[in-house]
Amino acid sequence: MSGISVAALVEQARAQNPEAMAWLYQEYADRICSHAYRMLGSRQDAEDITQETFIRAFRSIGQLRDEERLSAWLYSIASHLCLDHLRRRKLIAWLPWSGEDGSQERGEDSVADVEETDLVRRALQELPPKDRACLALRSIEGFSCGEIAEMLKCSEAAVWNRLARARAKFATAYRDMQREEARQR
Repeated sequence: MSGISVAALVEQARAQNPEAMAWLYQEYADRICSHAYRMLGSRQDAEDITQETFIRAFRSIGQLRDEERLSAWLYSIASHLCLDHLRRRKLIAWLPWSGEDGSQERGEDSVADVEETDLVRRALQELPPKDRACLALRSIEGFSCGEIAEMLKCSEAAVWNRLARARAKFATAYRDMQREEARQR
């Protein structure tokens, strides 16, 4: 279905065209799954959230007002499902900044990379879930603060505040952990 605009595909999906729905799923599922994986830390949970995201999206695709914002709408659905899952689980497990599929690239300094990755993971665990979501959507996924506000159903000012708080808490936790690691050596 190359050559067809996203808006045209959304219109076809609204008409329950299975080919359009399959194309939209194939186009966006990997990105949504990677986002869910970073938030949940479990490949199986991320795949479940991805499936549920598209089920909900296709059920309510008529509510999408701006077809060109499909990506942000899908991330919004996925983010809310992840936050709900984490609330139910009462466990926050974040993975470090990594590749699209959650894999880590390793070079000559793999031991140092592993230690650094562990520090990042532990520092991220210090953040509240909503602050983590803002930081991940902004820093990893590249969404604007306005888009994040729309996704998380809060004001843009709240996003800016959460980002500032998340960055400050992350930096403090990361520095403290680095110092502790250095003392232990």
